[in-house]
Amino acid sequence: MLGIESQKNIHYAMPLRTMIYDALGYLKEYQDITRKRKKEKKETQEEFLSNMKKDDRLHPIITIVIYYGETLWDGPFSLGDMMIEMPQEIKDIFIDYRMNLLQVRDSSQYIFQNGDVQTVFEISRAV
Repeated sequence: MLGIESQKNIHYAMPLRTMIYDALGYLKEYQDITRKRKKEKKETQEEFLSNMKKDDRLHPIITIVIYYGETLWDGPFSLGDMMIEMPQEIKDIFIDYRMNLLQVRDSSQYIFQNGDVQTVFEISRAV
C-alpha cells in the first residue's frame, strides 16, 4: 500500500506522523485478519493469543512525503532526529523510523521512469 503525504510547509514532527499513519494502517489490516480468524477454530495457544495463524502476513505500507516548499527541508528525517541526546548504549537498541522524503526543490538526483513525471519535477524546480 502506498501513502502520499504532501507538505508545503516543514512539519517538524513528520517522522512521528508518518510512523503513526503506517502503524494505524497495519493495525487496521491486523484487525481485518483477526475478525476473520475469530470465527475459526484455534489450533494452537499462539493462534488463540494472537488471533492470527503462523502464515498470516501483512501488506507493506510505504508512505512518501512530497515536500514542495520554497526552502530545503530542515526538519527531522527520522524519529531518531527528534530524540534527545541518547547515551550510546540506548542508541544501540533504539529502533529508529525513517521517513521517505521527496523534496521537489532538491529532486534533480531523482530519475523517474515516467517522462511526464520527470517533466513535472523539472518544471517545478525551475519555478
